[in-house]
Amino acid sequence: GPASAGAYAGLGLAVDGGGLVLEQVHVEPTCGAGRPVLTVTGAIRNVRDGPVDAPPLKVTLLNRAGKPVAAQIARPVDAAVPGHAVRRFAIAIADPPATARDLEVRFLSGRDARPTPRAAEAVLAPAPASPTPAPAAAAAPVSHGAATEHG
Repeated sequence: GPASAGAYAGLGLAVDGGGLVLEQVHVEPTCGAGRPVLTVTGAIRNVRDGPVDAPPLKVTLLNRAGKPVAAQIARPVDAAVPGHAVRRFAIAIADPPATARDLEVRFLSGRDARPTPRAAEAVLAPAPASPTPAPAAAAAPVSHGAATEHG
C-alpha cells in the first residue's frame, strides 16, 4: 500500500480485547517541564452486553524498521467496563526516543503480562516521590578555641 504520511499515522486498532475495541487513538507531542512528552489518548469500547474487565494497555514506540524502541504499560484504574460503555484513557510517555516513528497500542494478553528484560517501562515510569528530609538538628554548636593545643 502507499506509505503513510507522517509519523504515527499507522495505528493498528483491529485488536481483539475479548469484547473490547480500541478507537479514537490520538497522539499529541507536547512538552512537560521542559521535557518532550508523547500523550496517547483514546477510548476503550465494550461491544458486548455485559461488563468486561479491561486488561492493561501497552503502548509501543517503533522505529523506522518497525522495531520497538520504547514501551509503556498502563493499567486501568477501574478495569470493569460496563456493557456498551466507553472508557477514555490517556498515557503519557516522557522522553520518547528520537528514533520513534510509529506507535502501536494494544491490550496485554496473559502471556504478555510477564515482564521482559528489554521492557523500558521501568525507565519511563515516573520516579516515586522522595520523602522530605527532616531538618538537621542544630543541637551541637561548634565551640571555637576551647580545645586549642599549643605544641
